[in-house]
Amino acid sequence: MRAARFTEFMRELLVTLDHPDIASVEPFNCEGVTGTAGIKVTPHSGRPIFLRITRISGPGGDSFASPEVIPFPDYQLPPDLQERFREQPPV
Repeated sequence: MRAARFTEFMRELLVTLDHPDIASVEPFNCEGVTGTAGIKVTPHSGRPIFLRITRISGPGGDSFASPEVIPFPDYQLPPDLQERFREQPPV
């Protein structure tokens, strides 16, 4: 999964979870970084958490000349994800 698609997937996942402690979820950029650098999660306490997305590739690299192969193109987050999350026992 390429970094841009992973960043959007994580943003969508956090928004869908709709955790009561999270006030906002938005992408952020850094100087010198091409594209979106990661996700800024702001809790109601006001102190943001920055989740930096870093792309790595195997020894052969990842050819951006060819389109990304998406193994499950129709995957959707489960609509009851929030309920599943809240049913989990505390860790």
